[in-house]
Formats: sequence, structure tokens, C-alpha cells
Amino acid sequence: MARATRRSKRRTSKAHAAKSDRAPPPSVITNDAPADIRLLHKPQLLELVGVSYSSIFNWMRQGRFPLPRVIGPPGGRSSRVAWVASEVQAWLASRPQRVMKPPPGE
Repeated sequence: MARATRRSKRRTSKAHAAKSDRAPPPSVITNDAPADIRLLHKPQLLELVGVSYSSIFNWMRQGRFPLPRVIGPPGGRSSRVAWVASEVQAWLASRPQRVMKPPPGE
């Protein structure tokens, strides 16, 4: 049995326009963004917060800790992530202070 093949003509549309015809992508950095964003990588984060990564991961899943930003190429487990230092510092500042009991005999 012979198989019939059809050739379809390639349609040109805006999606296939030349690169020079495309509008430039919107800028990621706006005038409202701070110019001095400091990022914390995982070892720095663990040293600053002082808990295990499994605790931080659980807090992130529960919405109780700032989420990291993807700074490397996306792709599952090989993605490079970092936390915005000001968000982590704000989280630390929001933690309640420990209340100390008075010494015995007072």
C-alpha cells in the first residue's frame, strides 16, 4: 500500500518574523528595583540562619521562609538558586525574641 504524503507550505506569521522585526523584550530591571541586591547561596544561608537545610526546605514549603530565586539555567535539580539577603534578614528580624525567666530566688 502506498502512503500518500502531503506537503504543507510553511506559513509566515509574527511568530516567525525576523529577529530584527521583533520588539525587544521588556526590561527585567526597572527604576523601582534596588541597584544593590545581595544574594545568599546555600552555604551562606545555612551559616546565617543556623539550622539545617531540611528545616529551611520545610519552612519554604509551608510558606514560612522566603523562597530562593533561580539565578542559573533552569532545568530541575541542576538549577542554581540564591536567596535575597534583605528578605532573609527581614525574616530573621521578624522572629520573636526569647523571653528569659528570672533567675531563681528573685
